Amino acid sequence: MRRPLAALVLLFTTSCDLLGGARGLSDTDCKPRHLNAMHSCTGTDSSFQECQFYFRATGVPDHNWCASVTKSSAQELSALSECDLAHPESWSRVRCAHYGILGAALCYGCISDDHHETRKTYVYAYSSDCSRGLEQVTCNVDPIRASQALGNVEL
Repeated sequence: MRRPLAALVLLFTTSCDLLGGARGLSDTDCKPRHLNAMHSCTGTDSSFQECQFYFRATGVPDHNWCASVTKSSAQELSALSECDLAHPESWSRVRCAHYGILGAALCYGCISDDHHETRKTYVYAYSSDCSRGLEQVTCNVDPIRASQALGNVEL
């Protein structure tokens, strides 16, 4: 009789540990969509039933995507809009410093609102020649709060 109770206590303790903690993300955890070569990635994942994470990856962007988004998107600064991840014209130009991205980068963002529990915000930053890129992705985490936690970065 003691063994099932001990197993239940162990299961409860392990579940509580999992529920209460956040896991740091590193290079192998990050899956940026439009970086051909990732140089670094950092973030935090505290998901349990709903996704709740953020990460920032830097590297060499897909040149075709970078060129398309910088040509297709509206060039005036605006708020994040809902986007189709496959169509660069649905992305909005956003203020880089608002998301902790310093320097002369061009920043674009959008919100994918397929389902509330998987709502993601994407902010991509590119150098003017598309040789350097950054992707910051959040899921159910305020992108400004994530930027503050990640700290400023210069592109």
